[in-house]
Amino acid sequence: MTKWCKRQEVANKISPLKNVTVMNVTSSSNLAQTYKNPTRAINKLGFAFVLKGTLSNKGSVYAVDVQVIDSANTEVWAGHFEKPASQIMQLPEEIALELAKVMDVDMTEEMEKSIKRSGTTNPVAYLQYLSGI
Repeated sequence: MTKWCKRQEVANKISPLKNVTVMNVTSSSNLAQTYKNPTRAINKLGFAFVLKGTLSNKGSVYAVDVQVIDSANTEVWAGHFEKPASQIMQLPEEIALELAKVMDVDMTEEMEKSIKRSGTTNPVAYLQYLSGI
């Protein structure tokens, strides 16, 4: 699976949150490749936190480990999310909703609908999308 697609999925889900500014995924990837400490570089651009994550799978179960890192490179929050392949499309939504809780975002009905809006309900199609196929 391409890292860009996985990052973009979560970025798309959290971008409607009030008081949350999401850096373009391509820009953040370029910073990560250019600087020894991309967290500090992103913070210099005015972003208070960096969201890091890894996706892994064991058989038909997918797991995402997510961290929120501050400018001092200190972990502020971490979460672990697991879903069977048949429900993998729900992972970005779950992560975004949990981040909203952690960040104490005053969630409006419109924001929640935007986060819960999904594309395909077909897990095979979704995995192909994440793979860049």
